[in-house]
Amino acid sequence: MATNAEEFGDDWQAEVERRVLAEITPDSDKSSEWIVTVVEHVAAATADLAVDDAEGFDWQVLDSGEQFRVCDGCGGIIDTDSEGRWSSLKEVWACDGCIESAGQSRSVAWLIDEYGQHRFHVTDYEITAQDGDDIEGVLERSWVSSSAWRGYYETKPVDGEWREAESGWTTGGWGDPVAESKRSFNEWAEGVVAGGIEVPCPVWIITDPTSNLFSTAVGVFVPADFEGDICVPKF
Repeated sequence: MATNAEEFGDDWQAEVERRVLAEITPDSDKSSEWIVTVVEHVAAATADLAVDDAEGFDWQVLDSGEQFRVCDGCGGIIDTDSEGRWSSLKEVWACDGCIESAGQSRSVAWLIDEYGQHRFHVTDYEITAQDGDDIEGVLERSWVSSSAWRGYYETKPVDGEWREAESGWTTGGWGDPVAESKRSFNEWAEGVVAGGIEVPCPVWIITDPTSNLFSTAVGVFVPADFEGDICVPKF
């Protein structure tokens, strides 16, 4: 049996558009941009299927718009039956590639309290606890531009009242004077996160990526009613 591409040739995309429009009701809220992107995706996905293959594609899903979504990151079409994820954080759909790419510039937040050390990962699309569960209403992140090409992410706790006790940036132990000036803070933060250094109040230690691969933005937050250097020493 001939495939759609063999049967219709260069007219297959036009045939897909005809079928797509036939499935969309007059009162549908689908934009012309949505229709164009879906037509292109469906035409490519069904070109090699047998003509009128009933199992090949469910045309009825087009009217509801539930199966095909536009990725917030790259603008590509997501077939949600097989890929992509809904981001409740941004209230958008993102494809697997964009979610993975966002994870490469994730922020890491540690909450140290009377129950132990709790790690969270924050990206543009999700906030996850150390057990992998998605969470909401605990942290928020934004991009701060310092110039047209430079900047850094800034993550803050939003669950409760907190004040920033320490902020700035740090770097690795490269052995140079700049790195040495950051060593005391790095050792304290690593000790607190590992449980080797106790703190007398709950503390958030948050590291954010910056446009400089050799530096990391840092924020340390304590409860708003703890004043002075009770929880965090001066560095």
